Amino acid sequence: MKKEDYSDTEFPGIKKITKVGSKSYGKYLVIVDLGRQMKFDKKSGEMKLKQVKTQKVFNTLKECKSYQGQNNTIKNKQKVSGNTTKINIESVYEDYFNHNKNKWSESYKSQKNSEIKHIVSYFKNYDIKKITTLDIERFFKLYLSKECNLSSNSIIKTKSLLKDIWKFMKKDFNKYGIKENVIIDSDPGKYVKFEEVSLTEAEINKLLDQTLLEEDTSNLILVGMGLISLRRGEILGLKWGDIKEDFFNVHETRIQAGSVQLIKGTKNVKSTRIVCIPNYLKNILIIARKQQEELLGREINDEDRLYLTKINIVNNYTCHPGKSSRYYTLLLNRINKRLRKDGLEQIRKHTLKSLRTTFCSLNLNNNVSHIQVSNNCGHQIKGLDSNTTTLTYLKDDGKRDQIVNFMNSIIKTDFSKYL
Repeated sequence: MKKEDYSDTEFPGIKKITKVGSKSYGKYLVIVDLGRQMKFDKKSGEMKLKQVKTQKVFNTLKECKSYQGQNNTIKNKQKVSGNTTKINIESVYEDYFNHNKNKWSESYKSQKNSEIKHIVSYFKNYDIKKITTLDIERFFKLYLSKECNLSSNSIIKTKSLLKDIWKFMKKDFNKYGIKENVIIDSDPGKYVKFEEVSLTEAEINKLLDQTLLEEDTSNLILVGMGLISLRRGEILGLKWGDIKEDFFNVHETRIQAGSVQLIKGTKNVKSTRIVCIPNYLKNILIIARKQQEELLGREINDEDRLYLTKINIVNNYTCHPGKSSRYYTLLLNRINKRLRKDGLEQIRKHTLKSLRTTFCSLNLNNNVSHIQVSNNCGHQIKGLDSNTTTLTYLKDDGKRDQIVNFMNSIIKTDFSKYL
């Protein structure tokens, strides 16, 4: 309606509708100022303060004044309840970080500082006391969109960080004015679970050929050990002393628990596990050992870790278990970029764990002994070969000849010029 369709009343914010033919003719329009509120700005992708007004139509002046009174009561309560000072996310995170920094490792601090960046970019103009579960869900919806395209893993870590920040604020109500952890009930959206794939023989050879082009030979260790069934933690737990002529012993795994690295026994196997060394892996070990000795300026000893990146060696620290998976993803991205540039077919997207899946799938589908594959992987013997006799009395004799013969037959990569 236009201005001429209304007439003023003696009460501020209340007007009478005078437009003839209107459904609301003769009724009253009340305009209520809801104050400045945080609203999402689509252009900037940030929350900004905006003046918010609303209007409603009532039959009588009494109803209009009642509505105005209710709104004023709500506004007055908001002004006097709890901490009325505006608090932003940056200042709270600074308090949270300083409270925990002595408990965290440098890499964990770096991770948290990275996670908070997109949270701050969205909520930087927001009063943290007024953030609701719905605001959190809108935030996740934006960052799961194509424009931002954060990974599911990043979203999970972000929600965990937000939950910890609100938990931290709840402990000091006088300072932050927070009574409830609004993050707990927020829905960050749908997670896309990555399905493991089994690579083909051609993809394995292409992966090894391309990894040989990498400057850091630790990438070869990741690929080579993954293709012979080792888990990530087992690769990181190996030492050069575990390597024998035709096999190596897997007896410990290195994992990350918060800011602490733990050494544990291998999964499902109480004693040392025997894993065979096909020809391709022998070549990889020669190449990797040569680079490590050059970087260390000495000969490798039995206590040196098998998997060490160039950065690890130069700065004298062991690789963070979580980073090895990221290094593998980066390796695959580099390889596919080279293949794409050369007009060649790319290797399917997969994870480090997919190499273990590939080992099992290819060997079993080519009639390699189920018992040899199970023993090499550290699995409990189940399925066709599982009965009272095998479960109770069968001991691993260390034979892996069928696996070695099969792996030697399918891997065609030429290592000769790198040895």
